[in-house]
Amino acid sequence: MSMFSERLRALRKEKAATLKEVSQALSIPLTTYANYEQGVREPPFWLLAKLCDYFEVTSDYLIGRTDDY
Repeated sequence: MSMFSERLRALRKEKAATLKEVSQALSIPLTTYANYEQGVREPPFWLLAKLCDYFEVTSDYLIGRTDDY
């Protein structure tokens, strides 16, 4: 599992959101979002920005370049 997928899963759990809730908020299929958390796929840049907005973190945090939100 990548740093990205680990952080994505941890952020979702901190927010107490389900996979379905996050995928609906981002307007993407549930399986697509689940693949991001499992490290099977990586999101395109436009979706990375939406993930950062949803979880209120920086892209540097999400991809593992910093430990600061």
